[in-house]
Amino acid sequence: MVKNNFKYLKITMPLILLLTMIAIFFYYNAQENIKGFYKTRGFQGKVQITGIGWADKITYRMNKEDEVKHYLIFHIIIKRPLITKKNM
Repeated sequence: MVKNNFKYLKITMPLILLLTMIAIFFYYNAQENIKGFYKTRGFQGKVQITGIGWADKITYRMNKEDEVKHYLIFHIIIKRPLITKKNM
């Protein structure tokens, strides 16, 4: 019994590690892309991802099947610097 559990662990551990690494790289890549998006538009603040969500959008069509689209949503915080007379 212990041999089978160890064999199962040997097989699943690399898969779990691979999925974890892909998730981490995806998160950092998405954060850098969002920061780059705001930076190229002249935004002078801090952008940070606070969460990732999932959304569904259903479009209704007459005489056809309803279409469901799935979207990945990033929840972000945008912090803008205060403009005072000292900064000007």
